[in-house]
Amino acid sequence: MASKITEALKLASIVHQKQTYGEYPYLWHCIDTWETLRDYYESEDWYTEEEETVAILHDSMEDGGVTKEELDRTFCWYVADLVYTLTDEPGENRRERKLKTYPKIKASGIVATAIKLADRISNTRNCLAHETHDLLTMYRREHGELREALYVEEQLEEMWQELDRLLALSGPSR
Repeated sequence: MASKITEALKLASIVHQKQTYGEYPYLWHCIDTWETLRDYYESEDWYTEEEETVAILHDSMEDGGVTKEELDRTFCWYVADLVYTLTDEPGENRRERKLKTYPKIKASGIVATAIKLADRISNTRNCLAHETHDLLTMYRREHGELREALYVEEQLEEMWQELDRLLALSGPSR
């Protein structure tokens, strides 16, 4: 039987096959989010193959149309629930969607927040590398609300510091 990670990579490559991430296939972002999470937390007690699977699949419901039920059948309820937790809630605009989603991420705990931060770190690094200034400006503007909603003192400090550092490189918000 294939590992959960192998299955997650296969599924992500299928559901994101028509999407790009800048000039790369979208799968690149899924893998980068997984690697970012692993770089920070591979040695933590809570870090397992299931968290890696969620990092790979974090956008599969929101951008790929996969259902929670499909993820539950293919992986397990834990993976399905965490991917759902990371999926934006409906809203009139991006800000409303994010503000509705942050509380469920925080309520879910440290793992969901760590994966969200890995996603945002990946996005920000990509924007800096490719000089995508409009997205950098958006991430900088959103950062205060992200931090206010998800930051817990003495949790995930290295990731928060890295995200702060990267967003400072992007220059002042406009």
